[in-house]
Amino acid sequence: MAQQRLFLTVTRACDLRCTYCPTVKDDWPSLSIEDARRAVDIFCETFGGGDIKLFGGEPLLVPDVVRDVMNYAEKKEAIGRVYLSTNGLGLTSEWLQFLRGYSKGVLTLSMDGVPKDHRRNRRALDGVEDAYDHIVSLIPQLKTVPRVVVTQTIPPSTAHHFLENFEHILGLGFWRFNFLPGYYIPWKEKQIEALKTGFQAVGNRIMSGWQN
Repeated sequence: MAQQRLFLTVTRACDLRCTYCPTVKDDWPSLSIEDARRAVDIFCETFGGGDIKLFGGEPLLVPDVVRDVMNYAEKKEAIGRVYLSTNGLGLTSEWLQFLRGYSKGVLTLSMDGVPKDHRRNRRALDGVEDAYDHIVSLIPQLKTVPRVVVTQTIPPSTAHHFLENFEHILGLGFWRFNFLPGYYIPWKEKQIEALKTGFQAVGNRIMSGWQN
């Protein structure tokens, strides 16, 4: 039987305006601590528990809710992994120290690849730090966190850079990946072909790494 999953959209607010993202709604209310805990209780009592995934928007814009629900879930025997999906801007040394000691955690970090492509697609609001630079500044600390997964988003505009962007992120020292083609946006036939070619090239690259 497949593992059950509870998806908690902590907030629809975000400090980026990614070109391919349909989810940002700054006027929507964020999840409260009480409602988050109740959702975990219902998940365990009604469905037997499983994994929890914390999403946004950007969850770390409401850090008190994220920290509380993670601590609450850690005490629940029925909860397996707790995934925190973030653009990285809210990560601090304090957060990374917390994640190092958090037994159920998986940090899912969004990156698009080389700086040009990352910045092209992940546009910060005025007064917000550059997301690429912030993540890179944390790499020495990120390498000490037990479970870090990079979600590499592939929008149509950079599909032809798929392998290059993968190699770049790999070169930064990350080695666990999710690949997420952009959705809710139109793709042209040539872009879809580039995506197919990119997946094949990345697959070959991974296989060659195993063989070596």
